[in-house]
Amino acid sequence: MTVSGGAVARPRNLWVPLGTPLKELVSSAGGFREEPGLILVGGPMTGVTQKSLEAPVLPNTNGLLCLAPWEQPREQAPTVCIRCGQCVSVCPMHLSPIFVVRALKENAAERLRSLHPQDCMDCGCCTYICPAHIPLADLVRQAAGQVRELEKGGASMADLRTSVPPQLAQATSTTSIMLDVIVALLPALGMAVYLFGPRVLALTLISVGACVLSEYLYRRLTHQSNTLRDCSACVTGLLLAMCLPAASPTGSPCWGCLCHRGGETVLRRAGQKLHEPGSGWADAAVHLPLLDDHLGGRAGLSPRLG
Repeated sequence: MTVSGGAVARPRNLWVPLGTPLKELVSSAGGFREEPGLILVGGPMTGVTQKSLEAPVLPNTNGLLCLAPWEQPREQAPTVCIRCGQCVSVCPMHLSPIFVVRALKENAAERLRSLHPQDCMDCGCCTYICPAHIPLADLVRQAAGQVRELEKGGASMADLRTSVPPQLAQATSTTSIMLDVIVALLPALGMAVYLFGPRVLALTLISVGACVLSEYLYRRLTHQSNTLRDCSACVTGLLLAMCLPAASPTGSPCWGCLCHRGGETVLRRAGQKLHEPGSGWADAAVHLPLLDDHLGGRAGLSPRLG
């Protein structure tokens, strides 16, 4: 079996008899170079946390991983799902973790049964890849337990697990994805400023500021967690500004933010979900011309011909 990790002095592979205490494996590997922050029996993705090294080696024990404190994943609060689909693409069992989680939260038993969460192999890839840091693997395990209870009754094996895979986390987050989108849009913004003048830059700044302010006020008034750090409001403002004509009045982005927030509230009350945090630009692009036509073109919110 393999003894490794940043806290181990000399990581190595060992042949050991069954029943050998785990502390003897650490001694054979030179002991600890520093106090381990996390000890796992197994690998970093599906390993089970081990509190004591007095435990013996079992037939299914294939490794001992002693992580140094700097190797431990940082605890990050989950944010809003951005519908990136990465959890679906990495699932080796071809499940849809985010839809399983949604059915679980909505207590939709029949829909949950049709998604087959009991087929999950507990690899933890969905939690690892999720940029919003949603504990998908844990929630899918809960859903699998509910399905088993509906089918057979009683507790499932998932209820007896003591740790949640994966035990490691990647650095990708919703913030980093949104920052990549902003960087990708900057060349287009620069060309727009070059072609149409500095008014485009002023309109963009107003749009971003209005979206950030409306996001803050909306989350504050509805007693929800602050999501300004994920930069999705900045992406919404930037995309909204790019959908507006260069000659639009400075109040146009404010109307766009109002339409987005109003549409989001109506959809949430109706039980529907928006596709991603940055989808407000689509709502605004649809509602602004309609509002302008309703006002007979007096608002100047969309270009008019003739």
